[in-house]
Amino acid sequence: MANREGDNGRIYHAAIYVRLSKEDKEKVESDSIVNQKALIKNYLADKRDIVVCMECVDDGFSGVDFERPSFKRMIGEIENGNIDCVIVKDLSRFGRNFVETGRYLDQIFPALGVRFIAVNDGFDSVDGRNFSDRILIPFKNLIKNTSYLRREFIGYPQIQQNRIYLAYYSDSIKPIKR
Repeated sequence: MANREGDNGRIYHAAIYVRLSKEDKEKVESDSIVNQKALIKNYLADKRDIVVCMECVDDGFSGVDFERPSFKRMIGEIENGNIDCVIVKDLSRFGRNFVETGRYLDQIFPALGVRFIAVNDGFDSVDGRNFSDRILIPFKNLIKNTSYLRREFIGYPQIQQNRIYLAYYSDSIKPIKR
């Protein structure tokens, strides 16, 4: 690829990371592997400071943990100094475990000098946003992607007829407004 430079002269060597879990295959086509890649490549079309060096695909793997083959390969390339930018469609494609995802965003990637971009969330770690901005993105995704609420949280019932209900030591169940 031709030498492309951004305004500060730094060239980032990027990994495009896409993931689709078995559960997500039931969702609309927009989350497909092909569409995730296309969205990211379209985003990168005018980014002169990013060169894509690898594409990592974990098709059929849950985002709840990070024991995914392509994810591990990407982390290996980061640790070897070959990749210094990770680009995903949105944070839910990177991971569904809020604590572990936050650890990558706020500790691991900054320590390794890795730029992180979540295209649909409008997040780019070089924008200099503070911690509170970063933490709102995962929460926004968890709320937006209510299909993630498949499992019960500590004894609370889940989705019934497309509405979220919580019952805690009570027989009365009241809907939560969206």
